[in-house]
Amino acid sequence: MDAKNTSPILLTVVLFLGMTGLAQAETSARTLVGNYSNMVWSDGEDPHAVSGYEVRLYKNGTVITGDMGIAIGSPEPEHSELYDISFNEEDKKISFKVNYSRGIEIRKGLPPGGRDAKTILTFSGKLNPRQLKGEITQQEGYPPFKMVGKEKSILRKYE
Repeated sequence: MDAKNTSPILLTVVLFLGMTGLAQAETSARTLVGNYSNMVWSDGEDPHAVSGYEVRLYKNGTVITGDMGIAIGSPEPEHSELYDISFNEEDKKISFKVNYSRGIEIRKGLPPGGRDAKTILTFSGKLNPRQLKGEITQQEGYPPFKMVGKEKSILRKYE
């Protein structure tokens, strides 16, 4: 075959592969499941996140990812990536964990200058069309991972 005959075939193959690649890229794109929050903000000219949580959930095929913001009294919530995410599409049960820091912990028995105040939150509940409802447990981020608290939470979906 000469160059004149192979060019149209080569062009067709390249176009086909290009279109197939685009179709695969579109189906594997991350889509927003929703933004959920029960965050409470202070009033005034310089509002601070004083309590609550916000969660952003995304879906890529069957995989759920996201992040969580935790009110720590600062102008912006402390954000961390979710991990150990489990979601049952059939009954809408969802669970995940998040590690975050509330700042520096200073107390007797710690090195001078303190250490990062690590905390682990675990959410377990249900994902409904308008809300994320469940229980949040809080534990220390250092061994022996002592349980600090437990609370029921409803995070409402917003745009």
